[in-house]
Amino acid sequence: MQINTKKIVEEMKRLGITTEKLAEMLDPPRTRQAAAHIIEHGKTLLVIDQVAKVLKLDPRDLII
Repeated sequence: MQINTKKIVEEMKRLGITTEKLAEMLDPPRTRQAAAHIIEHGKTLLVIDQVAKVLKLDPRDLII
């Protein structure tokens, strides 16, 4: 499973969400560095689902 990093970054820019803000919006909140790692290497479907909810996307759009 690969993460569609380009899509995440595009949506963050479109919504005006920084990596730090994304980290705060996840449950549980994470550090900016942890959020950056998630964007590059999302490890579980639960994390991908959380990111998708913040970005108002279907989780399937974040998986290549």
